[in-house]
Amino acid sequence: MGGSTAVTYSANLGFVANCGDSKAVLSRQNPAEILPLSEDHRPTMHAEVKRIEREGGIVEFDRLADEDGDGLLSVSRGFGNFRIPAFSSKPHISDAVDISDPRNEFIILGSDGLWDNVSETDAVECVRRLLRDMGDAPCPEACADALVRGAVKTRRKRDDTSAVVVLLGAHARRALLCRNRTTKHPALGDKTPQKRACLFGSPLTTPKSA
Repeated sequence: MGGSTAVTYSANLGFVANCGDSKAVLSRQNPAEILPLSEDHRPTMHAEVKRIEREGGIVEFDRLADEDGDGLLSVSRGFGNFRIPAFSSKPHISDAVDISDPRNEFIILGSDGLWDNVSETDAVECVRRLLRDMGDAPCPEACADALVRGAVKTRRKRDDTSAVVVLLGAHARRALLCRNRTTKHPALGDKTPQKRACLFGSPLTTPKSA
C-alpha cells in the first residue's frame, strides 16, 4: 500500500491543480502579498470529513482510516492507496492566474517536505531576495535549489522535499533574454539547462535519507 500527493501548474491554461498537501503560492507585488493557489486535503477539514463520510469512509483520530477502522493517512486525497475507502484523486483546481498582470512575480510549487519546514512568507522572501541579487539573469532553478536546501537544513521532520519556481512577468522576460544570450546560465555554472527552463525552475528533490 502506498500513495503520493501532487501539485502542478498549467502554463497554457494558467491554473494550479493539487491533491493532498502539496501546494502552490503566488507572489504578487504592489502591494506585496502571497496568494494560495492550492487547497490542502486533510481529514481534519470539515468539508473533507463530510465527503469522506458521504463516500463510506471513516475518520479516526483525525486520520483517514482503512477497512479495519485504523487511522492511517493524514491526507485524504492523492494517488495510490486504493484500498483506503474514500481516498480520492479528484484535484482542487484554482482560478486561472493572469500572467499578463504585472503584479504577479512568480509561483512556488512544493511538496509537504518544503512547506512543513519553510513558511510561505519565508519561501517567498527567499525567492524575492535571490531574484534581486540575480538582477538581469534570474534563474528559477537556482531559486528552487535554495528552497530545497533551506528546508533540508531547518526541517523539523524527515520527508521528501521538492520545489519548482515559475517566473512570471518581468522576471520571465529577463530570464528569456539571458537564456538567448548564453547557453550557460551564470547561476548554474557548468550546467546547461534547456531553453524552456527560463520560465520553470526544474523540480529538485532531496530523499528522506538526505
